[in-house]
Amino acid sequence: MEPRWDFYLLTLVSDEGEEPASMRVDLALRDVAPVARYPVRAQVRIMYSEVHPDHPLVPSIDKDYVASMTKLIIDGLTRGGRGVHVGRLATRFFHELFFFVEAESAMPETDPSPTGAKVMYFFEEDRDWSEYLERIYPDPLFMRWISNRRTVEALMAREDVLESPREVSHWLYFGSEAARKAFLGTIAPLGFSVAEEFETDGESRRFVLTLTRADPVDLPHIHKVTCDLADAADQFDGEYDGWEAVVTKS
Repeated sequence: MEPRWDFYLLTLVSDEGEEPASMRVDLALRDVAPVARYPVRAQVRIMYSEVHPDHPLVPSIDKDYVASMTKLIIDGLTRGGRGVHVGRLATRFFHELFFFVEAESAMPETDPSPTGAKVMYFFEEDRDWSEYLERIYPDPLFMRWISNRRTVEALMAREDVLESPREVSHWLYFGSEAARKAFLGTIAPLGFSVAEEFETDGESRRFVLTLTRADPVDLPHIHKVTCDLADAADQFDGEYDGWEAVVTKS
């Protein structure tokens, strides 16, 4: 199976407060998890000796060390099919690598850090892959952010001026005409126009709705728009299915 790596941003909450973080995850493994061959979870944490003064997710003078140790650890725990790399959590204080392996074993030997960074690890039985399925793999909200980011990046690649309002189309599906109508009543104050309503031959959520509204498509703005629509649709057992917009260069 070909890996399908992507990432999302999150906030870690602890007794010391909130900390921005990013999670990089192989989405393709969701289709096969749990894998019986790999019942043991391995986690390796690289603690930075210093933090970057300006960027919350970039190590400071440990950057080269973190990169070399990450490669060494991944190669060591996955070589010969002994394990699979499933994710990586990054904060300004540490990187944490997640694997599922055949059995607990000796860790790859790592070089000492010239700056005092430390490598820590542990193994734990996790036959159900609960850490991957429940904590690492993105929930629907994070998956929506990933989808929105991909669409925005595609527009950026075509030199789109993201902050320029243009007509944005949104698709939603409902299980009944009554649910679709109730949803429209709920979002009426938001200023969307109905572009299309029709019924498909599907067995569930076959009542389709296309909405349009002029909006910028920078990621923070369009992500909030899609979340508002998705949250409203959830109230009527509806499903939000994405958006599109024409490229705007002025």
